[in-house]
Amino acid sequence: MKFLLDSKALWRFAGLFVLTYGLLIAPWPNWNDFYSGYYRALCNAAFTHLPGDMILQFEKNTIPLRPNLSTSISIGNERKIDRQGHFPATVLQADTRSLAWTPTALLVALILATPLTWKPKLGALALGLLVVHAYILLITALWIINRSTEVALVTLTGWQKDFSEALEYTFIEQLGASFVIPVLIWFLAILYVERASIFEPSGGQFQKGR
Repeated sequence: MKFLLDSKALWRFAGLFVLTYGLLIAPWPNWNDFYSGYYRALCNAAFTHLPGDMILQFEKNTIPLRPNLSTSISIGNERKIDRQGHFPATVLQADTRSLAWTPTALLVALILATPLTWKPKLGALALGLLVVHAYILLITALWIINRSTEVALVTLTGWQKDFSEALEYTFIEQLGASFVIPVLIWFLAILYVERASIFEPSGGQFQKGR
């Protein structure tokens, strides 16, 4: 991260970051719908085939409480099914732009703006995207676990419930984590490729500003 000590390189990085992030986060027509569909496909692939009594489905939200709540997450308890085929269920409404696209776009902009040659930059991008997707799936899972108490799938008492509620508040209801976590992932990914470049005499060097 030597470029952080070079004022000219730092200003160039800041300008490129603002431009790239602005382009990625802009409300392009149909992009939110496309990304919401991607988020639902990702979560359905990751969660819906898990063993146990949970019935879990990610779908397009047709009756959103607010326009930005593009995805509905249905949680049901198959163990409680009655003779008519009914079972207890709860439905969450997710803002996939804030929950998933914002941290992804921020991470991509930070990495693309970093003054690295292309080989280590692409390596950092691949590593960062892998980690940020894991983060998105993790906070989605934490949200589902906390709300599964409403359909008797999970029992949380005392400090466990308080801790679970605090996690949901921090990572789902508040936007702060969507900005802080990508910065940490960026920093660690760049450090990783920078250290790896020690073993490559001609690769992974930061570009020096003129």
